[in-house]
Amino acid sequence: MLLRFGRGLLVAAYAFLVASLLLFSMFEFFPSLLDVVNLQPIAYYALKREFISDPSLVFVPRKVDDVLQTTWMGDQYSPEYGVDVSPIKYVATTNADGFRPNSAGPPYEIVLVGDSYLTMGEDDASTLSERLRAVSGRATFNLSRSWYGPHQYLELLKRYGLALRPKVVLLGFYAGNDIEDIREYHRWLREHRYYFYADHAQRPFFVRYAIALTDTGAYLRDTIAKRPARQTRPVAPGEIHPDLGVIQVGAQAVPMVFVRWNPEGSAEQLLATAEWQALHALLTEFHHLCRASGILPILLYIPTGSQVYAEYATARSGRRFLQAAARQHPIRTNMVAAITTLAQQVELPLINLLPYFEQQAEAGKLLYYPFDTHWNGEGVQAAADYIWQELQPWLTTGPREPHPE
Repeated sequence: MLLRFGRGLLVAAYAFLVASLLLFSMFEFFPSLLDVVNLQPIAYYALKREFISDPSLVFVPRKVDDVLQTTWMGDQYSPEYGVDVSPIKYVATTNADGFRPNSAGPPYEIVLVGDSYLTMGEDDASTLSERLRAVSGRATFNLSRSWYGPHQYLELLKRYGLALRPKVVLLGFYAGNDIEDIREYHRWLREHRYYFYADHAQRPFFVRYAIALTDTGAYLRDTIAKRPARQTRPVAPGEIHPDLGVIQVGAQAVPMVFVRWNPEGSAEQLLATAEWQALHALLTEFHHLCRASGILPILLYIPTGSQVYAEYATARSGRRFLQAAARQHPIRTNMVAAITTLAQQVELPLINLLPYFEQQAEAGKLLYYPFDTHWNGEGVQAAADYIWQELQPWLTTGPREPHPE
């Protein structure tokens, strides 16, 4: 009896392995089937459905010519903050190359390359490139993708931007995570891992099968065990969450969350790190590539919400938020100083959004979503207005020296 039971287990295990291998092979050779079968909860198939491995960009989106319609509270929202937040409606289209669409046609005058800050827009008319086109009347082209960093920006310029032969290329440097992106890109070169993404495409077939089988087993285990997600307890009425800031924006007290704070260290210490040295090399290549094609390269500095609004934190803010804001104050301009020095060394014109955003904040304008790392529609418009103000002399009379900061 026991022998028969053991044989039954072996047969069942063999049948499972054969069936799983056949299914895995089918999804490997026909990945479009993942759009039909919902395997999103399984990590291996979720990455395979969304991304294609790329030797220089790390990954590119698998879905193009697509429309995403969704609502969300913000990438930093949590019920535990105890704040009611209106959902943000988001409708985003991508073109055949996986970029946000452009309403203008060639010839293009202004190309923008960067990360999610430049792709952000609640609809297709609300991205920075489209707002810039609206205020300038110039043909713009959006060449940006979420999760990319300076290494990928340069590769996008090589693959797509130079062939457009614009007058100007704006490279957006986001103070919040572009240095971290460089660090992750270096990790990818060593380990084929970049943030959440693991490059399994280069692995042998049966290694990929083992990874998929392991991820499937983890999903089944969690499903069968019905392990609940970590429960969050909203703060009690009258309490304030320790990570929540209450920011005075004009006459309004706005609850906000910041996760991007300035790094410790002086501008000189930052510039001495491996990541900033890599940025120096990338910007030098950016400068040379553009100039060799008769294009004006311009560096765009995009500040974090904490750089703009932390000084307006009220005493009603949470304990940890106030501690972080106090640490931020003496170092809040160290990254600006570092990027300004770098731009001068590379002889790149610099458009620094921080001073203008500070003016807007002082005037009582909210330029960022309270529970998201990105700027809101008013922030996108403010950026477009200021960029065009700075660009006009360059486009009408040729290059000029950047403003002293």
